[in-house]
Amino acid sequence: MNKVTVDSEFRIQIPQNLRGRFPAGCAVRIEMDSEGHLLISPHKYTLDELLTETPPDSIICNWDAMSPVGRE
Repeated sequence: MNKVTVDSEFRIQIPQNLRGRFPAGCAVRIEMDSEGHLLISPHKYTLDELLTETPPDSIICNWDAMSPVGRE
């Protein structure tokens, strides 16, 4: 088990040996198990979350009307 410290602003410092699993800037999910242990894992976005964060003018709606660009 790895020990972490929590600073006065309740930020958690990920130990050096685990940082490869959490790239800088990634969202994480924090849960508590039945024994009161915190479980931290990378957040897996749902399609709805991704679409909510996408500007409407960048979404292509007419895929079927587009001409082929490769080996479709």
